[in-house]
Amino acid sequence: MSRWLRFVFAVVLAAAPVFAQTPDPAKIQEITQKVNEAIQAKRWGDGVKLLEELLVVQPEVPGTAYNLACLESLQGHVDQGLDWLGKGADWGWGAGYGTIMGNSARMSHADMCKNDADLENLRKDPRFEAVLARITANFTKYETRMKAGEAYAAEPAIYVPEAIKGLAEKPLLVVVHDNGSTKEDVVSGFWKQVADELGFALVAPSAKIPVGATPKEQGMLWYEQLGEYVGSKDAWKIEKPIHDAVKAFKKNDKLDPKRVVLVGDGAAGTLLAFGAGLSSAGLYKAVLGLDGAFEAKLVKEKGPAAAKMGQHAALIVDPTLLHDDKAMAERVQGALTKTLADAKLGALKTWAGEKEDVKVRVKLVADTVKELLAAPPPAPADPGAAPAPT
Repeated sequence: MSRWLRFVFAVVLAAAPVFAQTPDPAKIQEITQKVNEAIQAKRWGDGVKLLEELLVVQPEVPGTAYNLACLESLQGHVDQGLDWLGKGADWGWGAGYGTIMGNSARMSHADMCKNDADLENLRKDPRFEAVLARITANFTKYETRMKAGEAYAAEPAIYVPEAIKGLAEKPLLVVVHDNGSTKEDVVSGFWKQVADELGFALVAPSAKIPVGATPKEQGMLWYEQLGEYVGSKDAWKIEKPIHDAVKAFKKNDKLDPKRVVLVGDGAAGTLLAFGAGLSSAGLYKAVLGLDGAFEAKLVKEKGPAAAKMGQHAALIVDPTLLHDDKAMAERVQGALTKTLADAKLGALKTWAGEKEDVKVRVKLVADTVKELLAAPPPAPADPGAAPAPT
């Protein structure tokens, strides 16, 4: 059984409010919790029914098919188990890595099939090898695709407005693209206009996971599953291209250290910008998220220290993206606002009609960046003040 099931329930809400989308993350969480309970109680049949329900909410997920194969195998249902494993291969199982319950070692999907005790009954069947060959073929294609992604992501995209090319020290806007977008999208579109408006150089780091065989055309992913980043001890590896992009810029240009701003575009971009930015408050003087959310736990833990170092942060969101339900959207907006305020980092802004007018959007974002950089540093602690109660 993949360890993914146990993990999903722990991180869906921990990753801060999730924007309205299909499939519904709350429904996924609810079903996943029930699946975990069924597995813990060894109610394999109930687990199968629940996983099939999960596929209705979130169709053609290869990991779900793999877990169904495991549960059918545990019941001795070899035909059904092989059928699900085959569907998993059709849906892309094999194109990645994972872990199995009882073993924390990261291994390829093919190796999971070879080593997962839950699949023992399937491995005894001569038909298993043919399915395994399909899964292995998926991994070969995956490796080729990943190499192309690594090559594409090796260097950031950089844009320097003509008006500031002569500056000895250049202010810098570092923009983290959203999942499915690219570094080229950043330097050739909306953010190029923002950079021109601000008079900032623009640097766009790239994620390393390609959506398809042609990264530039099909887009890049920072992570394939949320758990690869949120709560992961290897989160820094996903953030590393962001910091590397700044280093690449500094090879040819000197930074204005008081005006280095890290921006996240969209859900994944915002999540990473806050993660990388709060962890490096000495470099990034401001952090801004656009139509995304941060990990609340991270902001609560690292935000106050970043604020004391003089970092300021803000979110600009369209309230209609926060949740399909208006009341829930208001709750999410309130939670985001409170988390930023409690950490003394900054505030949340909303927009709706402004999104239809690009010029208005550019000005709103540029003005927000200026406000963040102009915000006063934290007041020094009063040495005569009474200590806070413990």
